[in-house]
Amino acid sequence: MQAVSFQLYRNSDDVVRHWQMSETHINDVSVHCTVERLEVYGNPSDAVAAGIAPFIADGRGFIMPPLVGFSRF
Repeated sequence: MQAVSFQLYRNSDDVVRHWQMSETHINDVSVHCTVERLEVYGNPSDAVAAGIAPFIADGRGFIMPPLVGFSRF
């Protein structure tokens, strides 16, 4: 089975706060799940970048810089 999770946060502080609240639950879920790909959009803080560093190091994580500008197709 495969699932996709999309989580939207206002800023990096909210991401860190979510991690702090859910850490014990995530560990229980992680026993049954494997992250295949983790994408972070924007400019994460140093704390968030450090939290996702293991995923980046093994090739499963990516930081996508913000898109700027305008184009018409």
